[in-house]
Amino acid sequence: MCQRRSGGAALPVMWVHRTDLQILEGEAPLAEFNLGNGHTRRARICPRCDTRLWAEPLNRPNIALLRPGTLENQQAFTPVAHVYTRSKQPWFLIPPGVAQFETYPEQAEELVRLWRQATSTLRK
Repeated sequence: MCQRRSGGAALPVMWVHRTDLQILEGEAPLAEFNLGNGHTRRARICPRCDTRLWAEPLNRPNIALLRPGTLENQQAFTPVAHVYTRSKQPWFLIPPGVAQFETYPEQAEELVRLWRQATSTLRK
């Protein structure tokens, strides 16, 4: 689904606390999207270009799923994991050493652990 939704082979996201996000100019209204399978997605969008900036999961009120491609310094971020690799395109290459999950990890905390591990090496 995310390949169709994003129009690409991947939909990169970063989990961030909603309180850590700040709109520097203008507004980002909240839009709701009915996925047709009983699920609803909410996202903040840019009213000028209709870009989805981040999603706001209904079941995680403190978390935003930020799209790093919308950031000015997106090259500063490196993926710590790829999820749903069972449906990745064969030509989409995952760099060596990056964690892979065929679906979503059974324990979401595993992604947090990987992020902490990656950022701890940056702080040294």
